[in-house]
Amino acid sequence: MSRNAKISFLCAFLLVVVCLGMNWMLGFWLNANTMLLLASLILVGLGIGFDYKMHWEFLTMRTTKHGMNMGAMIVVVLVLLICLNYLASLHNKSWDVTKEKLNSLSDQSTQLLSNLKDDIEIKILTKGATAEEEKQRIRPTMNLFSDFSKHVKIRFINPYIDNQAAMEYLNDLPERETMNSFMFVEHGKKRARVSLPFDEAAVTSAIIKVTREGDAKIYFLKGHGEKDIESDGDEGLKGLVTGLDEASIKSESLNLIDRKEVPKDASAIAIVGPSEGYLESELKWIREYMRSGGRLFLALDPGQRTNLANLTKTLGIEFPNNFVVTTAPEPGGGPAMVLGRTFEGSSEITKSFMATGRYTTFYLSSEIRPAPDKAVTILIREIVKTDPYSFTVNSLNQEFGKNPPTRTVTLAIEATGKIEGSTSDKDFAAVVFGDSDFVTNHHMIYGFNRDLALNSFAYLVNQKDLISIRPKIPDGTTMVLSRTSQVGILFCALLLPLTLLLSGGVVWFRRRGA
Repeated sequence: MSRNAKISFLCAFLLVVVCLGMNWMLGFWLNANTMLLLASLILVGLGIGFDYKMHWEFLTMRTTKHGMNMGAMIVVVLVLLICLNYLASLHNKSWDVTKEKLNSLSDQSTQLLSNLKDDIEIKILTKGATAEEEKQRIRPTMNLFSDFSKHVKIRFINPYIDNQAAMEYLNDLPERETMNSFMFVEHGKKRARVSLPFDEAAVTSAIIKVTREGDAKIYFLKGHGEKDIESDGDEGLKGLVTGLDEASIKSESLNLIDRKEVPKDASAIAIVGPSEGYLESELKWIREYMRSGGRLFLALDPGQRTNLANLTKTLGIEFPNNFVVTTAPEPGGGPAMVLGRTFEGSSEITKSFMATGRYTTFYLSSEIRPAPDKAVTILIREIVKTDPYSFTVNSLNQEFGKNPPTRTVTLAIEATGKIEGSTSDKDFAAVVFGDSDFVTNHHMIYGFNRDLALNSFAYLVNQKDLISIRPKIPDGTTMVLSRTSQVGILFCALLLPLTLLLSGGVVWFRRRGA
């Protein structure tokens, strides 16, 4: 390279350094910087021009051509990779190949997100020494929501840096000093706090709260020995009420003797496990409510004299007040604990239970069946049935015999339509069970009892996005190896690498001596 060319390239390099240095110190771009860059380009051109013959000879060499072809291919591949990454960032797509769909949202969540019309914002505040770990733990679940819907916006906040957010979200929380992670979902002017753990079910429940317009209200009748909605004991309904509250469905007790009518703001009424008889006046008020298009959740227990069989007859359902037993009891359950194994696929309540292996548990249940003289205006669906190994008895003290005739017994019925004498344009809806224990705190955790209860109330109040999302647990995979398989694995793990090592040593030694 000639001396003039070296000077030109050196001056061009110095001008570029000066240009970048001025931009870094001043913090903005000057017109003089543009002039310096142009001058450096001119100097580069002069440097090439001083030794153009040398550069031409270099470019026309065969090795240079091959090298330039390889360089062009590398540049093309890099451009393609950049374009693919750019398109992937704009259109994020993933495939969940796990059997249990561990990396996907449930059908209930996707249905809810598909109906979003406005943006919702999920804000996560993390603080303390474990803040970064909490972010990494929470982020995969959040990505499932944001990847599925463009309306879901995720924002992580450090309350130590954003003092305004810390005051707005944490000042009124008594646990702000003991907890390091908080999550809130916002939609318009509504805000809901996400409960721990920050899993799919908790986030979906919060989204339901902020996107639902108005609150449904369930009145639980009392005064006849019904299950208590405020009790957290085994026979209480606090777990059920908590599940309803998480979906913005309010629960309240109601004594018809005091009120003498069903309140106008009732989305539905519930009668759960009464042990004493209802007065005729109370049944009259309930019938009037149902004739006007009311909604009823009714869970009765066998062996009780409640006078409610007359009410179910009006709804096209017969309550024979017997006991369902099974010839194939579950371990530790006894013959009076039966499982609901057959579900109605056309019902909004049980259509998600059609997968193999799903069941509900009922302890001391009565049979429920369509009334033979029901009105033609009433549609009946038998939504939960036992397996074929069940039968009914009038008393648990009677002898069952060695080979009693078994059959499939109906445990729950969904009824809808119009009662005789109704003048309302609205159809009534009722869900009647032959057992009330399945919704209590003790039994609600078994099988799909929780799902059955919450889905029933969701159907009654016309809020079908009220669902119970179950945690996804990976199935264990058991591998059984034959003797031949064990020998094959041992050969691949030990003998094959040793053979390759010896053969490689022999080749190296022969080439070394060649």
